[in-house]
Amino acid sequence: MRFSLPIVLSVLGVAAAVALGTSALTVGVAAQAPAAQAPAAQAPAAQSPAGKSPAAKTPATQPASPQPANAPPAAKPAGAAPSDPKAGGEGGDEPPQVPAAEPGKGEPGKGEPGKAGAESAMPPPVGFTRLSKVHAVYIHGERKLVAVDGRVCLNRGPLEMFACPQKTKEHESIVAVYSDAMTVHAALLAIGAKSGNPVSFNPDYKPATGSRIDIQILWTDKKTGQRQQVPAQQWIRHSRTKKQLEYNWVFGGSSFFLDEETKKQIYQAESGDLVCVSNFPTATLDLPIESSQANADLEFEAFTERIAPVGTPIRLIFSIGKP
Repeated sequence: MRFSLPIVLSVLGVAAAVALGTSALTVGVAAQAPAAQAPAAQAPAAQSPAGKSPAAKTPATQPASPQPANAPPAAKPAGAAPSDPKAGGEGGDEPPQVPAAEPGKGEPGKGEPGKAGAESAMPPPVGFTRLSKVHAVYIHGERKLVAVDGRVCLNRGPLEMFACPQKTKEHESIVAVYSDAMTVHAALLAIGAKSGNPVSFNPDYKPATGSRIDIQILWTDKKTGQRQQVPAQQWIRHSRTKKQLEYNWVFGGSSFFLDEETKKQIYQAESGDLVCVSNFPTATLDLPIESSQANADLEFEAFTERIAPVGTPIRLIFSIGKP
């Protein structure tokens, strides 16, 4: 079920009005609900299944830009910007350049899953509007970007996720974000992304569908003071071939179930399935290829040599990719 902008703003507040900037926008999910809960009427709309994205080459590290005053020097571009629709390669559109993460005063938190805590040590990105008081999620309505703060929680070993809400699946995810999955879902809808269908296995395998979502990672190298920006694929590699991830994510949109005891609708990605590399019907973002979630057959692992140290503050930038 879709809601008009006035209903969305009644949930998200005045800040969303500034960020969205148009009364014509409609979205399917915009709850500012506690983690793991959402109203039943907010289930994402479905779309038809789609195929997989083309393969990709390794893109070069890109610096974040512009820089605020008194910031350390930015890293110089090392090569061509990633192309579209691949994760990397020559030519094509440049990745979104946004203000990078810079350590600063953290926000008080209660240690609840997904909520911003003392570790969220980045200033707000320039030109963005915060979507929530308790989740570190920002949107740039004009540029159609979503920024989500978090930290590196793992840099070696097999993966089922790339990113999860904090205090959920950090043992199998590279990044823990200071947001619940529902708020990230709402932010993606607010910039115009279309949720499709999660992966299904019965009677036959059908990949997740929905808008293609590109993800950039921003952080500051503690040794050099330089700001870094790379596609998320650079931090993930295939377990057998050792080649970096060659696919982009799609906005499957997770799903809901009714808690028989509380009679509340539960947004299933709150269990940790925010940005997955193994297929989960509960994933908000999933890969459009078959990827096992069995521990003995996990397809992907952390690309250790490329990942920032555990605990490094990072900012994820989500944008809508070309089909």
